[in-house]
Amino acid sequence: ESNVHESIRLKEEIGILGKYLEIEALRFDNAFSYSILVSQEIDPEQVFIPNFLIQPFIENALRHGLLPKLGDKQLNISFERQDKGTLVCTVDDNGIGRKKASENISSSYTKSLSIQFIRRRLQVLGKMHNGNYAVTIDDTLNENREIAGTRVKIQIPLLNYQTPAKSYTYG
Repeated sequence: ESNVHESIRLKEEIGILGKYLEIEALRFDNAFSYSILVSQEIDPEQVFIPNFLIQPFIENALRHGLLPKLGDKQLNISFERQDKGTLVCTVDDNGIGRKKASENISSSYTKSLSIQFIRRRLQVLGKMHNGNYAVTIDDTLNENREIAGTRVKIQIPLLNYQTPAKSYTYG
């Protein structure tokens, strides 16, 4: 049902992400732990975000960052207000980092292509809604300045629709 609308309530998105992570945790024998946190400044019932925007970054964090790692594997997802009109979703993992992950990927072209598609989609959404959508991807460092994971920040304008902007019917 969620894939026929341009946007989805944040509450529903969090529910879908939670179910996805539960399934992946079972699939990989609980090899990682995760958390999803929402700032008290945000009403997940009133905020709408674009569909299929966050899950690909979570999938990349699991598949390329956490699963190849030995030891403790943690994924943290948070939703916070950056300012009055901006929501920021942060996907933070303590995985092997982007450089080491790219060495393990047989087709880094495919991974970079999916990120390019997301960036283009954000540009289109920005023009449609006259807002600033953006994504940044950075390595995180430990106290020894060694790579300690990856952090993705997705910036989404707070549009606060009461109903999704558009819906489409297929078939």
